Amino acid sequence: MVKAGSNERIYSAAKIAAIVEALTVEGVLAVAALEGVGVSHDALNSPATRVALDQIIECYHNAARLTRDPHFALHLGLKVHVSAYGMYGFALLSGTDFRKIMKAAVKYHRLVAPLAEIAFHEDGERASWSMTPIPHSRVERADVQVPGRASDRHPLVTDARRDGPVICSAGGRRDLQAAP
Repeated sequence: MVKAGSNERIYSAAKIAAIVEALTVEGVLAVAALEGVGVSHDALNSPATRVALDQIIECYHNAARLTRDPHFALHLGLKVHVSAYGMYGFALLSGTDFRKIMKAAVKYHRLVAPLAEIAFHEDGERASWSMTPIPHSRVERADVQVPGRASDRHPLVTDARRDGPVICSAGGRRDLQAAP
């Protein structure tokens, strides 16, 4: 598969729109949330608007700077429905075979502005996702919150480039948990 450059405007603006909406709920002005992003607030709602990874990452930087919620990214992720990812999301929702859905999720992940490489593995009754951040010049360090791992920034944060990919696993009907 051909990899797009980080400045190519080929992705939906859905991620940026979700961030801006969540920040405005906190009382942040949309113009502040979009500072340096290079897209207008009005354009976010147009299906014709296309953005680049660079613009998405700039919006992430703005969110980190402007939010008062230390768990902003987690709360935002809970609010965004998979259908916000367009045809990719609808394809995942319409699948009837879990293994095929996971295979499609991995195969077509690059269609939805990927910021991490993903993989899905099965081992008997256990299944796991691994997520490895994609290096980007605007991201100095890829931090993710993982219970049970520590770093110098936060007791629940790990540096994925130093510690390796984050692996979340689920066995049977148990909730997702960090793998040791």
